[in-house]
Amino acid sequence: MNWAVEADLADQYELCRGAKAFWDLNHPVEAWNGLANQLTQRLGMKMGTGTVGDCPDQGLSPFRAGASPHFLDNFRRDRLSNWLILALERAGRRTEIIPLCRQEAEKTGSYIRLVEHLMKAKQWEEAEVWIRKGIVATEKQWSGIAHQLRTAFREMREQQQDWQTVAALRADEFVVDPSVKTFHALEKAAKRAGVEPKVRVAAMQYLETGTRPEPSTQLWPLPESGLQMMPMRFPIKPPVLGVLIDIAIAEKRPDEVLRWYDRRKPRSRGWDSGWFAEDRIAEAVVAKYPERAVAIWKQLAEAQIALTNPRAYDMAADYLRKVRRVLKQQGKGQDWQSYLAALRQANERKRRLVDVLDILAGRRIVDMK
Repeated sequence: MNWAVEADLADQYELCRGAKAFWDLNHPVEAWNGLANQLTQRLGMKMGTGTVGDCPDQGLSPFRAGASPHFLDNFRRDRLSNWLILALERAGRRTEIIPLCRQEAEKTGSYIRLVEHLMKAKQWEEAEVWIRKGIVATEKQWSGIAHQLRTAFREMREQQQDWQTVAALRADEFVVDPSVKTFHALEKAAKRAGVEPKVRVAAMQYLETGTRPEPSTQLWPLPESGLQMMPMRFPIKPPVLGVLIDIAIAEKRPDEVLRWYDRRKPRSRGWDSGWFAEDRIAEAVVAKYPERAVAIWKQLAEAQIALTNPRAYDMAADYLRKVRRVLKQQGKGQDWQSYLAALRQANERKRRLVDVLDILAGRRIVDMK
């Protein structure tokens, strides 16, 4: 058993996945107990006393007493302690697991593991203490761990059906990272808390004006979340057009889509930053405002053509097919032919593009030879 653990710890390429068949065997409790004792010594810890000692390196280097600033060191130590936790569990020594996790949490930043074991044991108050401690310890260096701890805190409140706090936590996420995803998560939580209308108004005001929801005001119906506010990743610049457009698209409100789209600042060709792709905007408004959709697709096609790149011509063709579809649906086939002819004339020296336009016009390749 010890040999199999050593092989797994030394494995960097998942070559030992087949060892599961060995671990699924019915090993005696005495064997698990012996393995737990060996791994305890390996970790350099005297279980039951709460003290940490030094032990010689046995191939898993480096393990040092005290917190390591190096992720790889922490990762290796966590792998070893995970095996120890499994051995303790199979040996029937479950009471030693949480003390071990406590001692390791501050050494390697493994707060999530400790919190999970505390929640499993229904030790809610101590889990909350370690969540707060872990967030403070990891927010700057390991923000991903802090995020998982916040999620664990929210899940605790969900189990307790404390929907006001759940919504407040979702509000913190939305303020720090406004997006259509965090907005709808906030709305859903606010609905369960019975305060959706006020929360929606305040959230939209935040996107439009940058005014943050404050629990101290009458306009905001939620309490403090109970956790320190996450640091802002990027300062927002209201109105947050990308998110406002994404929300309007998701809620199928074409008037709002165009309202915010028309507020954007002029940009050079190829301005799309990923926040709101113009193609998606055109698709969102085409049923009610086909002329606007056609105009957007024409601009996109012409921007691709200006790149004078064969790949860009294929992209332009995708937009032009959408223009053709809408114009023909409106009975404006002649407008389509006239537009296509004008494009062909303006770009007649671009042979690859001309071929693409001829195909769009319905000419067969054999006729173009």
